Amino acid sequence: MTDDAARQARDSQDPENTDGEPPALTLGQMGAIRALLGQVARVMERYEIARGAPLEERLSYVVGDEPLTGTERQQLDPLMLELTRASNALARRAVVAPLRRDIRATLRGEFTVLWSDAEDTAVRRLGAYGPVSAEAREALGPAISRLIHATEALLAAGAQTPSPPRAADAS
Repeated sequence: MTDDAARQARDSQDPENTDGEPPALTLGQMGAIRALLGQVARVMERYEIARGAPLEERLSYVVGDEPLTGTERQQLDPLMLELTRASNALARRAVVAPLRRDIRATLRGEFTVLWSDAEDTAVRRLGAYGPVSAEAREALGPAISRLIHATEALLAAGAQTPSPPRAADAS
């Protein structure tokens, strides 16, 4: 079964999948939903980088995320190496203390922003961008609620995942 056939089979079993006309939304409502989905894509990208591998299922609404070609890597790798070397040289000359990166704390922050954006996109709040039709409430309400519950679960899981202890900074 091809990836497209597998996706179509899965989507046909998804109770929230619709092939009909999308519900009527104002530009503001559509913008809020697109912004939320964009935030989900950014969090997913950050998580997959931290995870070291992509999840088995991809975001169906994100396109154009193909890896760099060999030619692109050949062109960009030396430039990125030069950027790295120049940055390292500046840090050494300025005697900059090491920047600490804590992916767990970063993800917890991303989850918090995502939850906030999801809550702001709840059907009850989309009315701030104009009247929400009954059709839109019916079509989008369950999907938005599902997304909000998923972000709440991420928040709870993130709170349970403390950052590892940091070694004492060398002075």
